Amino acid sequence: MTITLPATWQQHLHAWQQSQLSKKDYCKKHNLKLITFYKWASKLSAKQHPPHEQPPSAQVTPPLTISPYTAQTPRLPQTTPTVHAHQSIQSPRLAH
Repeated sequence: MTITLPATWQQHLHAWQQSQLSKKDYCKKHNLKLITFYKWASKLSAKQHPPHEQPPSAQVTPPLTISPYTAQTPRLPQTTPTVHAHQSIQSPRLAH
């Protein structure tokens, strides 16, 4: 079992950034497991950027739900009189 120190991985991450190689190619060149490289990159990045101070690109945005329906109150035509419970409806008087 090999024990790897965070400082060693910090050096690898810095060297990779300077190398202009893909992560996969860098790992092949240095005989590193790609999954371990990703694990350390994530771990060391989290230490450098605590959750409340993460760069904008790393912040999670909650999902947006869009509904085709709108919550609007239906409106009655303006020609319809409004009658309240305490009022009575009177029919117009017919002319004789």
